[in-house]
Amino acid sequence: MQPILIKKDIGTGLMAASARRAERADCVVRAFAACLVEREQGDAEAAYRFAHAAVKHACGRANRKGCPRWQMAAKPLGLCMTEIFVTGHTIRTVTLELPKTGRYILKVKGHVAAVVDGVCHDWAAGKCMRIISVWHITDSSASDAIASQGTE
Repeated sequence: MQPILIKKDIGTGLMAASARRAERADCVVRAFAACLVEREQGDAEAAYRFAHAAVKHACGRANRKGCPRWQMAAKPLGLCMTEIFVTGHTIRTVTLELPKTGRYILKVKGHVAAVVDGVCHDWAAGKCMRIISVWHITDSSASDAIASQGTE
Protein backbone atom coordinates (compact mmCIF):
# COMPACT_ATOMS: atom_id res chain seq x y z
CA MET A 1 0.00 0.00 0.00
CA GLN A 2 1.43 3.36 -1.06
CA PRO A 3 1.28 6.29 1.32
CA ILE A 4 -1.05 9.14 0.47
CA LEU A 5 0.90 12.28 -0.32
CA ILE A 6 0.10 15.31 1.75
CA LYS A 7 -1.12 18.34 -0.21
CA LYS A 8 2.14 20.27 -0.18
CA ASP A 9 3.92 17.33 -1.89
CA ILE A 10 1.61 17.24 -4.94
CA GLY A 11 3.69 19.76 -6.88
CA THR A 12 6.94 18.01 -5.95
CA GLY A 13 5.57 14.63 -7.02
CA LEU A 14 4.37 16.02 -10.34
CA MET A 15 7.73 17.71 -11.00
CA ALA A 16 9.48 14.40 -10.32
CA ALA A 17 7.11 12.53 -12.66
CA SER A 18 7.75 15.14 -15.35
CA ALA A 19 11.53 14.97 -14.86
CA ARG A 20 11.53 11.17 -15.18
CA ARG A 21 10.09 11.61 -18.67
CA ALA A 22 12.44 14.51 -19.52
CA GLU A 23 9.31 16.57 -20.19
CA ARG A 24 9.04 20.32 -20.56
CA ALA A 25 6.19 22.61 -21.60
CA ASP A 26 3.87 20.22 -19.74
CA CYS A 27 2.00 22.70 -17.55
CA VAL A 28 -1.33 21.41 -18.89
CA VAL A 29 -0.45 17.84 -17.93
CA ARG A 30 0.71 18.93 -14.47
CA ALA A 31 -2.39 21.06 -13.88
CA PHE A 32 -4.79 18.26 -14.78
CA ALA A 33 -2.69 15.73 -12.85
CA ALA A 34 -2.86 17.94 -9.74
CA CYS A 35 -6.65 17.84 -10.08
CA LEU A 36 -6.53 14.03 -10.33
CA VAL A 37 -4.16 13.18 -7.46
CA GLU A 38 -6.97 12.71 -4.94
CA ARG A 39 -8.79 10.33 -7.33
CA GLU A 40 -5.55 8.36 -7.69
CA GLN A 41 -5.32 7.91 -3.88
CA GLY A 42 -2.52 10.47 -3.60
CA ASP A 43 -0.26 8.88 -6.23
CA ALA A 44 1.15 11.83 -8.19
CA GLU A 45 3.01 9.50 -10.59
CA ALA A 46 -0.20 7.66 -11.57
CA ALA A 47 -2.11 10.95 -11.91
CA TYR A 48 0.65 12.35 -14.15
CA ARG A 49 0.71 9.22 -16.35
CA PHE A 50 -3.08 9.32 -16.76
CA ALA A 51 -3.14 13.06 -17.51
CA HIS A 52 -0.18 12.79 -19.90
CA ALA A 53 -1.87 10.05 -21.94
CA ALA A 54 -5.24 11.84 -22.00
CA VAL A 55 -3.79 15.20 -23.07
CA LYS A 56 -1.71 13.49 -25.75
CA HIS A 57 -4.74 11.64 -27.10
CA ALA A 58 -7.39 14.37 -26.76
CA CYS A 59 -5.31 17.39 -27.77
CA GLY A 60 -2.65 15.83 -29.98
CA ARG A 61 0.10 17.07 -27.67
CA ALA A 62 3.56 15.89 -28.68
CA ASN A 63 6.11 15.15 -25.96
CA ARG A 64 8.02 18.23 -24.80
CA LYS A 65 5.62 20.55 -26.65
CA GLY A 66 2.92 22.89 -25.38
CA CYS A 67 -0.81 22.35 -25.76
CA PRO A 68 -2.90 25.34 -26.92
CA ARG A 69 -6.23 23.44 -26.98
CA TRP A 70 -5.87 22.20 -23.41
CA GLN A 71 -9.59 22.40 -22.46
CA MET A 72 -10.31 19.43 -24.75
CA ALA A 73 -8.56 17.07 -22.31
CA ALA A 74 -11.07 17.54 -19.47
CA LYS A 75 -13.75 15.19 -20.78
CA PRO A 76 -11.45 12.17 -21.42
CA LEU A 77 -10.09 12.68 -17.89
CA GLY A 78 -13.62 12.50 -16.48
CA LEU A 79 -13.56 16.16 -15.45
CA CYS A 80 -15.98 19.00 -16.03
CA MET A 81 -14.71 22.58 -16.36
CA THR A 82 -16.81 25.62 -15.52
CA GLU A 83 -15.38 29.07 -16.10
CA ILE A 84 -15.87 31.33 -13.09
CA PHE A 85 -15.50 35.06 -12.47
CA VAL A 86 -12.94 36.25 -9.95
CA THR A 87 -12.03 39.75 -8.85
CA GLY A 88 -8.31 39.03 -8.40
CA HIS A 89 -6.06 39.85 -11.30
CA THR A 90 -2.92 37.81 -10.63
CA ILE A 91 -2.11 34.26 -9.54
CA ARG A 92 -1.15 35.62 -6.11
CA THR A 93 -4.43 37.47 -5.51
CA VAL A 94 -6.71 34.85 -7.08
CA THR A 95 -5.15 32.09 -4.99
CA LEU A 96 -6.04 34.07 -1.87
CA GLU A 97 -9.58 34.70 -3.14
CA LEU A 98 -10.52 31.14 -4.14
CA PRO A 99 -12.22 28.83 -1.62
CA LYS A 100 -9.89 26.66 0.45
CA THR A 101 -11.60 23.54 -0.91
CA GLY A 102 -12.01 22.55 -4.52
CA ARG A 103 -9.92 22.31 -7.68
CA TYR A 104 -9.25 25.19 -10.07
CA ILE A 105 -7.14 25.76 -13.16
CA LEU A 106 -5.77 29.26 -13.71
CA LYS A 107 -4.97 30.37 -17.26
CA VAL A 108 -2.33 33.03 -17.78
CA LYS A 109 -0.53 33.99 -20.98
CA GLY A 110 1.30 30.90 -22.21
CA HIS A 111 0.75 28.89 -19.03
CA VAL A 112 -1.81 27.13 -16.81
CA ALA A 113 -1.53 26.35 -13.10
CA ALA A 114 -3.63 24.26 -10.70
CA VAL A 115 -4.99 25.36 -7.35
CA VAL A 116 -6.16 22.42 -5.23
CA ASP A 117 -7.71 23.05 -1.82
CA GLY A 118 -6.35 26.59 -1.71
CA VAL A 119 -2.76 25.70 -2.63
CA CYS A 120 -1.22 26.56 -6.00
CA HIS A 121 0.78 23.52 -7.16
CA ASP A 122 3.00 25.22 -9.70
CA TRP A 123 6.21 27.19 -10.04
CA ALA A 124 4.02 30.26 -10.63
CA ALA A 125 2.59 30.15 -7.08
CA GLY A 126 2.69 33.63 -5.58
CA LYS A 127 3.73 35.28 -8.84
CA CYS A 128 2.14 38.43 -10.23
CA MET A 129 1.14 36.81 -13.54
CA ARG A 130 -2.07 38.33 -14.94
CA ILE A 131 -5.05 35.94 -14.97
CA ILE A 132 -6.86 35.37 -18.28
CA SER A 133 -9.45 32.89 -16.96
CA VAL A 134 -10.23 30.64 -13.99
CA TRP A 135 -11.90 27.26 -14.34
CA HIS A 136 -13.59 25.30 -11.54
CA ILE A 137 -12.87 21.58 -11.96
CA THR A 138 -15.32 18.89 -10.86
CA ASP A 139 -15.69 15.21 -11.62
CA SER A 140 -17.98 14.63 -14.59
CA SER A 141 -20.13 12.18 -12.64
CA ALA A 142 -20.73 14.78 -9.90
CA SER A 143 -21.64 17.51 -12.39
CA ASP A 144 -23.89 15.09 -14.33
CA ALA A 145 -25.74 14.27 -11.10
CA ILE A 146 -26.26 17.96 -10.33
CA ALA A 147 -27.51 18.61 -13.87
CA SER A 148 -29.96 15.69 -13.73
CA GLN A 149 -31.36 16.90 -10.39
CA GLY A 150 -32.18 20.24 -11.99
CA THR A 151 -34.19 18.58 -14.79
CA GLU A 152 -36.39 16.44 -12.54
